[in-house]
Amino acid sequence: MEYAYSLGQMLNHCAHLTRQYMDRQLRAYQVTPVQSFALIYLHQQEGVSEVTQRDLERELRLKAPTVNGIVDRMAEKGFITRTTSRTDGRCRVLELSGKGREAVESFRTAARRSDELIRGELSDQEEQLLRDMLGRLIVNLENEVNKG
Repeated sequence: MEYAYSLGQMLNHCAHLTRQYMDRQLRAYQVTPVQSFALIYLHQQEGVSEVTQRDLERELRLKAPTVNGIVDRMAEKGFITRTTSRTDGRCRVLELSGKGREAVESFRTAARRSDELIRGELSDQEEQLLRDMLGRLIVNLENEVNKG
């Protein structure tokens, strides 16, 4: 099968369609995909370490003003709380609220459905090959982007 699009265009189109699908899945919870990823990350860190807004910036690979808006909206919706760090009074610590904890499993279910849709008819071997190739592409792009 031959495609008229470049590899970059195809990857971009796949990402766009995935975002559209996730947007539709998460609309019922009144969150965006990036908000759901942030909440899942906070859930993964519970009991492991305090999570600051700067940690979330690094995890999401977004700039401070963007993450500030995401955090503000999640706090307004009651998914998270912000408190002052016990170890550094200059830092704000982000924690899931009860509502946030309850929502995380729903987000994980939506993410699993998305993965199943993306995987489609791929065999286990094809999926592993795709994961390996995408991992190499990510390393290539991160090396270039992070050159500074």
